Amino acid sequence: MDIDLYIDRVYHGFYPITAIEERFEEYRCLAEELSADIDDEDVIVYAIFSYDTESERIVSLELMTERVAYDDYVRSYQSFSGYCRAFFVRKSFGGYNG
Repeated sequence: MDIDLYIDRVYHGFYPITAIEERFEEYRCLAEELSADIDDEDVIVYAIFSYDTESERIVSLELMTERVAYDDYVRSYQSFSGYCRAFFVRKSFGGYNG
């Protein structure tokens, strides 16, 4: 099953899961690099997965590197449907960055 891919809100087409996994990892690494230069109260949002409500399969992936205040992220995430999952990184302090 192919998945819709959006990058910075621009549609890029259908991709197989292997290509999605590669792009996801690429954006995670980029977000980690960018997180070194952000304030402590900010995060870098890098991916939002959307799922089908019936099959629970991945329908789409939105990739970005968007700097957001953590409090704004929490408010936005609470407004998502139950079938979306967002990923972000915070500034790393040399230890676990989860």
